[in-house]
Amino acid sequence: MKFVIEAYPNVDMSNMSYFLFDFDSDLFEALQETISDIKIETALSFSVNNMFIINAPYHTIRRQFKIKEVEEFKFTFDVKDFEITSKHYLSDTKVFLDNETFYFAGKVNDITFTSLSFNLNNLKSILKNYQKINKELVLSGS
Repeated sequence: MKFVIEAYPNVDMSNMSYFLFDFDSDLFEALQETISDIKIETALSFSVNNMFIINAPYHTIRRQFKIKEVEEFKFTFDVKDFEITSKHYLSDTKVFLDNETFYFAGKVNDITFTSLSFNLNNLKSILKNYQKINKELVLSGS
């Protein structure tokens, strides 16, 4: 299942940017457990594999997923067509975690992209939506 969140480059760009990757429920559940139950002395970072950046004009991106949903909830699982927009594979992709928040970052050439910081409430919402969609897929036999 594809997952999309907003991405912000460290340089000015005229196109919109979004992280796109296969959702890993184990990673997000581990993040939730860490934020909820473990006191972290210093911020942690973990490598994340197979993350892409979509960087395209609005009229191209809106055909791939609901931009309004990402703007409102900061994420979406509703990716219509993974192949419609060109994607760039990110290098040095990591999730950064402290006691209350986490965020993603990765590089394409010399441009670093970062996501918003997500807190425990955002994380619970992401996992709740994932479980709902996953349950619907199981019930429909997909």
